[in-house]
Amino acid sequence: MSFIWYILMVVGLGGMIWCAKAQKRIANAKIYAIVCLVLIVISAIMALVNEFGPDPETKRFSENEKQFTLARLSRIAEFVNKNYAGRKVAILIHQNDIPNSTNSQWIRVDKVKELKSFLKGVTVLDPVIIKPVTNGNEEAAEDLSLSNENLDKMFDECKALQPDVVIYLSGFSEGTETKKLKVWKWKGKNEPKLILAGVSDINAIRPKALKEDDGVLEAVVMSRITIDKSKFDPMKDNAPKDLKEAFDVQYVLVTKENFESLLKDKVIEIP
Repeated sequence: MSFIWYILMVVGLGGMIWCAKAQKRIANAKIYAIVCLVLIVISAIMALVNEFGPDPETKRFSENEKQFTLARLSRIAEFVNKNYAGRKVAILIHQNDIPNSTNSQWIRVDKVKELKSFLKGVTVLDPVIIKPVTNGNEEAAEDLSLSNENLDKMFDECKALQPDVVIYLSGFSEGTETKKLKVWKWKGKNEPKLILAGVSDINAIRPKALKEDDGVLEAVVMSRITIDKSKFDPMKDNAPKDLKEAFDVQYVLVTKENFESLLKDKVIEIP
């Protein structure tokens, strides 16, 4: 659409030339020239915005990502509000998933803040932050901070707060042997339960923990893209404004209650 602004600039320039030639014959020629100049300036600004600003598809993708993130947090909060009323909730999140001065252009949603706004009737503890672990190697910070060793440490830090449930808002790095995490050994009434806010492959974790009555895994948000090949195109389609509808477009909440039925319907598959 930037070509329209270029056309308007040409029109404005033509108008100024005409005003310059007609100023002796037309009393308001100077006023018309100023109007044309304003038109040129506005058109130039808009052309630059269109040329170097985010294109419509990128903007739509960004807005969709924001809406789907809110939908995910809303659905998790709904589950917690229903099943953990009056109890304590711990939130675990990686530092890179929290908006700050360096990543605010990429992180559109303050997940902790928004999740807290959705949680009702529960006690939300101060979030536990996973900080980069570099060991002198800045490039390996993300991999090391999400290693089994460090995640075990962070989950134990959450457990020390004595919550009834831990919500993990970040993901797992590729190659991490998540099935070997010590958190899967949390069992019994005195151990916290675990909710994973985003998992692309349920078999990368320990899905059978959902079948165990005393298993730590309480709920998992699964992406439909890897489940049933969602036809939603984030570059071309608009996410539903209703958060529940948006959630159903992109995700499935897998819980102890619906695990067997989802398995039977082949919505999820495990070896």
